[in-house]
Amino acid sequence: MNFKNVLLDNFILLLYKICRQNWVLSDDNIYVNSSIIVNKNFKENKLIEPDLEKKIVLNKKTQIQKGWYFFGILHLGENRNSLLKIKTNFYFSQSRPAFANRRRWRVLRIKRISNLSLEISQIKDHINIKEIWLIKIPFLFAWFKIINRIKNSSSKIYIKDISKKKAWRKYNFILNKQFKKHQSFSYCEWIKFSEYTIYQSIKNKLYYLDYKNEDTFITLDSLQNCSFINKKWIVIYHPNTVLRGNLGNIIKWVESQNRNISIFYGDEDHLTKNRERVQPIFKSSWNRELFWTDIFYSSHWIISKDLWNKYFKKLNKKEIFEFNELALFIISKLIIENKENLIKHIPFILSHRLNNFYEYFNKDVMKSYKKNLSMHLNKLYPKSFIKLNNTLDKKQFFLEWAIPKKISVSIIIPTKDKINLLQNCLNSIYKFSSSSPIEIVIVNNASIEEKSYKYFYEIENRIEKNFSHKILNYNFEFNYSKINNYAAQHTNGNILILLNNDVEILSENWDYYLSSNAYRNDIGCVGAKLLFDDLTIQHAGVILGIGGVAGHSHKYFSSNSNGYNGRLQKTQEYSAVTAACLCITKQKWNEVGGLDESNLAVNYNDVDFCLKLRKLNYRNIYLPHVLAIHHESKTRGKPLGETLIKWKKEYKYMQKKWNDLLKKDPYYSPHLSLKEEDWSISLRENDLFLR
Repeated sequence: MNFKNVLLDNFILLLYKICRQNWVLSDDNIYVNSSIIVNKNFKENKLIEPDLEKKIVLNKKTQIQKGWYFFGILHLGENRNSLLKIKTNFYFSQSRPAFANRRRWRVLRIKRISNLSLEISQIKDHINIKEIWLIKIPFLFAWFKIINRIKNSSSKIYIKDISKKKAWRKYNFILNKQFKKHQSFSYCEWIKFSEYTIYQSIKNKLYYLDYKNEDTFITLDSLQNCSFINKKWIVIYHPNTVLRGNLGNIIKWVESQNRNISIFYGDEDHLTKNRERVQPIFKSSWNRELFWTDIFYSSHWIISKDLWNKYFKKLNKKEIFEFNELALFIISKLIIENKENLIKHIPFILSHRLNNFYEYFNKDVMKSYKKNLSMHLNKLYPKSFIKLNNTLDKKQFFLEWAIPKKISVSIIIPTKDKINLLQNCLNSIYKFSSSSPIEIVIVNNASIEEKSYKYFYEIENRIEKNFSHKILNYNFEFNYSKINNYAAQHTNGNILILLNNDVEILSENWDYYLSSNAYRNDIGCVGAKLLFDDLTIQHAGVILGIGGVAGHSHKYFSSNSNGYNGRLQKTQEYSAVTAACLCITKQKWNEVGGLDESNLAVNYNDVDFCLKLRKLNYRNIYLPHVLAIHHESKTRGKPLGETLIKWKKEYKYMQKKWNDLLKKDPYYSPHLSLKEEDWSISLRENDLFLR
């Protein structure tokens, strides 16, 4: 134990008790007192939502006297890359990283009486500030901390000869350098570099194509007096939304790319009160499941004259149409006629949501939207759609589908020893499953412990209502694909659920929700929301291209987070879902031929399987209301030795087989990072394309 550090810690705690300060959020709604965040309106809520720029700003209630201070902050959550700026009213700022779940300290020097504010940026999720410490300290203590910090990055000779002025500059240089190292690309940078480059290429192409600068579209904001349109295009958009300037150029470019397109939409961002562009919404290509469950799917639609005039004849003869009602009507017609391929997305900002955009969506608007959605779904799927169902917290809703009474489910669980994991898994299945008949097929992959075989015997002879049990022995080298293919051949159910032995179910009727979606004609694989033991996200859909092949969406986010543009909590399509909990009909499993046991024995077999289903026009979906804990280690290291050799081989196989698709996941924007799983902005070069 370091005696100096113990004394230092006790000294800081003593000073803190004497000198603790009160802080207030800049909106005067939440203040910090005695190191605990308190919300005046919701006293039990310690969570703070960031503003549109993904920042929070806290201001000191009273002015701070000149002198040396020791500043500390502790916030909890999943904001692993958050950054801190400390500013005075004399436009001087001091910076440093302020990552979550550990106290972060820095020395402050205040030259004169000042107002002080804190800006915490790069907040991916809501933030829980537990402590803010501001302690006035003697210069000797400040000098001790400054020199200690410099020692870690400088030579002893430099330390010996350094002056007070140079030391202070060096200290700030070190922390500012760390700040910049962890600073993500901002939206302003994206606008300056990526958007500008893309738009210039559009203008150049239109000039080359000799397009005339004539009006080709008409806009309808109130949707009043809808009638036949003579212009080539009609643009409908939400109240409290502003269309992009020079939208005509974008539309002309679209015309030059695809003459058969009938309807399309683009990306969006938000305008602050000061008319600054913030919080971009980089969208998926056409995503039917997300469109149904997200009232904010698009604030604009650009519709061809032919499509508009065709469906205008079928509209009820009333003068005013609500935006979402009209979008639902037109898109439902395209679904009925099997023409969804006419719906395209252009990865370019086409509209801006104003500061009061979300005020429009009150309870009456939401109620009306759900009513219209139910009506359209009943017309589209009269025999299979049941109702809209609220999630447990009633903040979101999902679609409930019918399932035939004769359906039976087979759950395949490969295992090797680790009986405690298997017991937890099975107990959760018994507890949370619906009343449908379930066959549990446990595949014993060369277990060696005596207690394992004792437990297998107990399971095989267990009598549980609605459940039957089967033990299959697979005494060969581990091959995940081969194990599941072997088990699938010995199942009796017409629905298959692949389940890892370290998964613990948390949701009532989980099997019904998975099975009823998998039973739909055009659905391939259905996946669940999986959490680590600390209740952060392990899986919420698979994104192609991250890390070279694929990564998990929103990994390490809080399970309560809405995620990027609310997508973490909404049913939607993804290119793939994980096989740790995956549901599919046996007929579709056989149609694809199961998992690839020759080339993908361990890694990426689930991604490959999902992509093969997509080639057959099946859609893979993620259900956020089906929740489970995946007791996979959060700190599992990189593969080594023979495991690493196998992984590299399977990695290269996937890159070779799915090369083009891995670079352009249709459900993930080309403007987002392929290095991180947090939906952060990327400045990678992209051509504008319809998708």
